[in-house]
Amino acid sequence: MHLKAAIQTPLRQTSCQRTHPKRDLIVARCSSHSDGRPRSPASIALKEWAALVAAIGEGKQTILLRKGGIREGPFEPVSSSFYLFPTSFHSEGSLLKPSAEQAYSKELSFDPKAAKEIVLSLAADVTGAWLTSNGSIVEKLQEYHVLGPDFLEKRMKWRKQQPITVLELRCRRLDQPLTLLQDSSFYGCFSWVDLYAQRKGAHGRGRDVISDSDFREKQCGLRAALQEP
Repeated sequence: MHLKAAIQTPLRQTSCQRTHPKRDLIVARCSSHSDGRPRSPASIALKEWAALVAAIGEGKQTILLRKGGIREGPFEPVSSSFYLFPTSFHSEGSLLKPSAEQAYSKELSFDPKAAKEIVLSLAADVTGAWLTSNGSIVEKLQEYHVLGPDFLEKRMKWRKQQPITVLELRCRRLDQPLTLLQDSSFYGCFSWVDLYAQRKGAHGRGRDVISDSDFREKQCGLRAALQEP
């Protein structure tokens, strides 16, 4: 399958993993739900297309399909918890599924550089990450994202020698969004934004965007899809 775990985080296993022990060979151990303790993202944010950030925030998407920036190697999560930074990565609504193109028309026109401030209202925890160069695997993950086939084709072809990272996220909407003063250092062909200077007082607590049971079901489904030959 040309699939391997990108991270190995020693967190609690899900029930679907316990019933399929061999999946430990390729699946990063992950937490399926909150343990009740406040979680705080690191002083870093992952840049992602605003339309996808919105979809994640509504529980419509639980994975990202990423490659590293021009000066970066294969995409890897540098932290197990981080903020989501909405960008204008694409303006073509046709790169989304038709229903998503209509639902996120506002996000498609979003230009972060034109805003006086950037508001980060979502934080995410990494619950699984895998690397693959096999396009047929990516095609089996339609249920877990709002991306259209044109986007997936372009993503696989861009930097073709580099594998794609399937990043599974558990997202929460922050009780107190983090407001950033505009800064030119936010922009460029790189994946991560350092927020250390602007994160003072932020605690990262919030409400999960989907329930524990729904997320656990999505986790089991994703792992089943990744296991298919």
